Amino acid sequence: MRVSEVFDSLTDKWSKEKDDEFWFEMEKHEDDWNILREKSKAALKLLISDELTVEVKHANELDEKGNIVIQRTETKLKEK
Repeated sequence: MRVSEVFDSLTDKWSKEKDDEFWFEMEKHEDDWNILREKSKAALKLLISDELTVEVKHANELDEKGNIVIQRTETKLKEK
């Protein structure tokens, strides 16, 4: 199975199984998201180098009820 197929398979499965909270409140589902993080790290090592890591930051904009209306994700490839 190609690397992209592994990620597609996992996210497709999650799209069918997980409710909206899973996608918008990731900190509550850290164990599941760590699966994807570990697979990403392994793919990065295969494709590039053991000396690199990925830094991901999320910033949420909320409406007056506290619901996420916009989520920005910043992803950086960094040397360790």
